[in-house]
Amino acid sequence: MPSTEHEIIADMMSGGLGMLDLTIEEQRLMMEGAAEMFPLPADVRTKKIVADHVAAEWVSVDSIHTDRVMLYLHGGAYVAGSANTHRALAGRIARATKANVLLPDYRLAPEQPFPAALE
Repeated sequence: MPSTEHEIIADMMSGGLGMLDLTIEEQRLMMEGAAEMFPLPADVRTKKIVADHVAAEWVSVDSIHTDRVMLYLHGGAYVAGSANTHRALAGRIARATKANVLLPDYRLAPEQPFPAALE
């Protein structure tokens, strides 16, 4: 049986919560609220950094001591989402892949139009 978290995410992705009817600000607030349902696993550590003028976080698991690195660009169509909304997922990815995950907190449109997020 699917978990409650799975059902919520599946509903959001199918548009069942009317994401497309929301303003960008409302979408951002919904993503931030949803992030609270997914706490950071106890064995996950984060370290805030600035990489080439971009705020980012290293996300790693205590038991991983490797040079393996993964760059994770969070979802949100470059208009929503943040390191905060995807930190727990990045932690789970770090654990599953045995890699250190770099999670940039890139600039979002429309305040910072394309190609700002890529720069």
